[in-house]
Amino acid sequence: MTRRIDSPDTDADIKLRDVLARPTATCFVMNAGAGSGKTTSLVKALAHLRDTNGENLRKNGQQVACITYTEVAAGEIHGEIEEDPLFHVSTIHSFLWTVIKPFKRDVSTWVTQRIEEKIAGLQEHNAKPRTQAKTIAKNTLEIERLETNKAAMTTVTAFTYGVGSRYDKGILGHDDVIKMVPQLILEKPLLRKLIAKRYPFIFVDESQDTFPQVVAALKELSNDLSCELCIGFFGDPMQQIYATGAGDITLEPGWEQIDKPENFRCPAAVLSVINNIRREVPGALLQEGGRRLRKGDSDEYVQGEAHLFVLPIDEERDSHLARVREWLATNTHDPEWSEDHSSSDVRILVIEHRLAARRLGFENLFSSHHDKSTDILKTGIAEGTAWTTHPFVTYLTPLAQSVWTRQKFPQIQLVRANSPLILGMSTSQNPSSALKSLSAAAESVAEMLQPDSSATVRTVLQHATATGLLLLDERFKEYESLITNASGISDLPDQTNSNRQESGAIARYLDVPARELVPYQSYLNEHSVYATHQGVKGAEFGRVIVLLEDDAAAGNMFSYNKLLGLQDLSDKDRENIAAGLESTIDRTRRLLYVGCSRAERALAVVIFARDVSTSARQLRELNIFDSDCVHDATDLHRTHTA
Repeated sequence: MTRRIDSPDTDADIKLRDVLARPTATCFVMNAGAGSGKTTSLVKALAHLRDTNGENLRKNGQQVACITYTEVAAGEIHGEIEEDPLFHVSTIHSFLWTVIKPFKRDVSTWVTQRIEEKIAGLQEHNAKPRTQAKTIAKNTLEIERLETNKAAMTTVTAFTYGVGSRYDKGILGHDDVIKMVPQLILEKPLLRKLIAKRYPFIFVDESQDTFPQVVAALKELSNDLSCELCIGFFGDPMQQIYATGAGDITLEPGWEQIDKPENFRCPAAVLSVINNIRREVPGALLQEGGRRLRKGDSDEYVQGEAHLFVLPIDEERDSHLARVREWLATNTHDPEWSEDHSSSDVRILVIEHRLAARRLGFENLFSSHHDKSTDILKTGIAEGTAWTTHPFVTYLTPLAQSVWTRQKFPQIQLVRANSPLILGMSTSQNPSSALKSLSAAAESVAEMLQPDSSATVRTVLQHATATGLLLLDERFKEYESLITNASGISDLPDQTNSNRQESGAIARYLDVPARELVPYQSYLNEHSVYATHQGVKGAEFGRVIVLLEDDAAAGNMFSYNKLLGLQDLSDKDRENIAAGLESTIDRTRRLLYVGCSRAERALAVVIFARDVSTSARQLRELNIFDSDCVHDATDLHRTHTA
């Protein structure tokens, strides 16, 4: 069996088994903080169902559904339950699509209504007296496109699920699936009955980040008297990091709440900090325990380190950060703090990808996709899934790196798998001559990606396609004029607003220095020490530095200065707090909790302030960190003895 299943039971694990063993299905919410072993409890529950109900479920052709937030989490749980087909483990979107995929007529009707709603919205906008002529023209083009999509509904024979929607091709995007399936579950009793029959147990991991409409649909399932099923939510409201998340899952009549207060990850010093962050939240689950290590015949709690540094906002920000790391290495007697190699167990958490891009040297690449761009490209550049960068991420950058390290076999493998010259050869042809010319082309690509190169993304793509190294994705065909001619954007046909955003982003992308693709690759592969506050949820690292840089961040969703009392709240903040609505303070508190709770050995939080001495005094009085552990720039030049 796996390590998670073999781990000792907590009180929460025992209570959950009791709930699952009841003759009448009982829904539940498990509230489990960071480092509590929430996934362990989920896996143990799955194993319990396999051992007690597995035979009957298989006989009836039923499965236990386990809905996760990411593909990575789904893969982890799949591994824990040994790929047992009794369990349907998938992301939210994939689960919803699995549920609705057989019902083509319902999907077609919904899509048609969705198109009609969009058309009506655009027509209403055009009818407003203050709508500008250029907006009316743009909306009119979009209406024409939507009318064409609506007409196509009569000929679409099957629907598929993709990242973005193309209704005329029968492709539904993420947003469509999230809107459509919960709506149909709410409206159609038969669909609810079929879901409950197929999945008598549905577990939702990371429930705080699950879409509210999905939670509402699952609650409707549980409240439907014709549906007997157990729905379980596993989450922590303090780790809700997405604005689209449901947050706290309120209990329905007859539901059980199971609290899991343990923390097995964080040492005592860090546990104190994260409990101090949580303490202002009404009804917050304060955590207990902490990380333990085996000493002789017994386990001992680890004390660990937790420091807060208040540093000036000036031109030497990165130098200050380097000095913080040196101070930590010296004063905590832990040289790993100052290491930058990929095996170092240090993570520096920034508020947004742009700040990592700026420090690592790919800010132009990031901005080209993120600023004045489409949602798909914004998400793609952050996650490494943008179709525009795909030729580099999967092929050209690894090819250049294999050239630099003189690894011939990986070079040949990459070229054989991607070059149209090789792929187009028959089995009787000898590829040696082509491989020789392609090897020379690869050497040129490697030169173009060097740190001192002046080549642009456009230059590299032109070279790679001309030499037969690469055949561009079909989606590039629309932008051939941009690749061959830097001023070709004026030659593009009339476009919708979304297409104009995409073409503008691609035009900027093609002008980006090609050398930026190498640090971007390193960032995606987690070979740098940087990550975002949001991106590390669920992860853990030995040493964590959390950077609080309100002044450098582009967005205004979060404000550490407001949370920590270093900046006055806005009128809107006060209105939201008075009305019981989510505020900047709520969002920022959760994000700080997530970042700080990643630390297994030691934590350092760095905040940049205009008035360092006043800010340091206020932060000592706040008592999130021990006052002796709040330092300013002058402390960086002193060595403390343990």
